[in-house]
Order: sequence, then structure tokens, then C-alpha cells
Amino acid sequence: MGNYIGILIEERLSLGLVLLRVIFKKDCKLFLADLQENNIGFNLMNGHGSKGEVIILQSVMQRKKLKMVLKNLEEKNPQSFYTVEEVRSAGAGIFSASADRKRLRAGFQGRFQTVRKKK
Repeated sequence: MGNYIGILIEERLSLGLVLLRVIFKKDCKLFLADLQENNIGFNLMNGHGSKGEVIILQSVMQRKKLKMVLKNLEEKNPQSFYTVEEVRSAGAGIFSASADRKRLRAGFQGRFQTVRKKK
């Protein structure tokens, strides 16, 4: 029960990082421009799906930006397939503010120090 409540709180507060994976069958330049405009990093790969050539996008972003990004995806590429996964940790990348990175580091360091004190 406690884990379930924790998950609900985390989703409501939009804490943490998520991985967005999108498979495009058609041109995705407008959506990519939106990501760049919002300083959200991404990687593109060419792939082959069951119905032909596809473009695969992977992007690690702050959870609080996900809703806006999915709205843009639905507007620009409504036929695309996407999945969202929780990211436990990530190193180096493009994030919108260094303050967010400092806050994340402080959180990780605090957890590490707590574990060390218990030994």
C-alpha cells in the first residue's frame, strides 16, 4: 500500500526523470523542433518495423515536461507509437536548468550519506 501511495505522490509532484521512446512512420521535423525549442535532448535512430522504415526517438526528460511533450506529439504526429518509462538514474545530458541537476545530485548524495551513517 505504501509503495502505491508513493507512486501516486511522485506522479502528482512530477518528480524524477522519464524516458520517452517514440516510433515515427512519417516526418517528425516539427516535433523535433519543439523538443529543441524546449531544450529537451534526444537521440534518433533509423529502424525497420513490421510495415517498413521508421525513425526511433529516445529522450530522457524531467517528468514535469512529459505532459507538454505528449501534447505536442499528439498535435504534430498523431499516428506515432510511444512508450514512457521511469528512469532510476541518468548521467550527463541536456537538462533545462542547472539548478535541477544540483537538486538531483543533492538528493542522491543525501541518500548515500544516510546509507553510510547506518553502517
